[in-house]
Amino acid sequence: MASGIAWLFAAHPLAAQPRIQFNQLRYDAGVVYDGAEVVHVFPFENVGDEPLHILSAEVSCGCTEATVVGSDVVPAGRGGEIRVATDTTGKRGRFTKEIDITSDDPVQRVTTVILTGRVIKDVSAHRGHDLQGVIFGKRCGSCHGSPAAGLQGEDLYDAVCAFCHGDHGHGGGAMALKRLSYLREVNAEGLAAAIGNGRPEDGMPGFHRHVGGPLDDAQIASLVETILAWRDAVEAAVSR
Repeated sequence: MASGIAWLFAAHPLAAQPRIQFNQLRYDAGVVYDGAEVVHVFPFENVGDEPLHILSAEVSCGCTEATVVGSDVVPAGRGGEIRVATDTTGKRGRFTKEIDITSDDPVQRVTTVILTGRVIKDVSAHRGHDLQGVIFGKRCGSCHGSPAAGLQGEDLYDAVCAFCHGDHGHGGGAMALKRLSYLREVNAEGLAAAIGNGRPEDGMPGFHRHVGGPLDDAQIASLVETILAWRDAVEAAVSR
């Protein structure tokens, strides 16, 4: 029996294969100023016995780029690097960027690495800075502008506002809107102006088309109506 098993392995040896192994899957950049580019290199090794091919590096949003440093073919026993860079312009609070690295490793085709950090305000960074161009440009516009097409009300809020102000206005990178103190002092005109023209000093771009944003009058009016409707709901909850 034993001799039969030995013959089987001798006749059919295990196929050589590449294997990818990252030294680090997550990196926290700590606290950075709004407008800074956060860059980190994730090193990896080919611990297999055949050349490893990096097929793609896909990012979770347009403001982040991931590239292979050097060759995308890594010989057995050698190492490589994935460079990740994210633009923090217009962002506030915690951020998490996921990058899916696809290779021809037959055991683990996709490995996800994560870049995190916390963005704080740096007012001086916006002097002479094209906030509108960055937020609604080619890279960041895929998250902050394009999803607004054809939407209104709650759906529109979820598409382009929740990214910073949180789900249902509960806050995130930017201030919470669903606060009774805020909702009691704001009015429709003030809200429309803030949404349309933005608050550059706070890192918020203008969303109206006349300043380079993605929204028309009707869409902004629908956001105003949605936010003000929260006031009645919050008032009712407080009075119970």
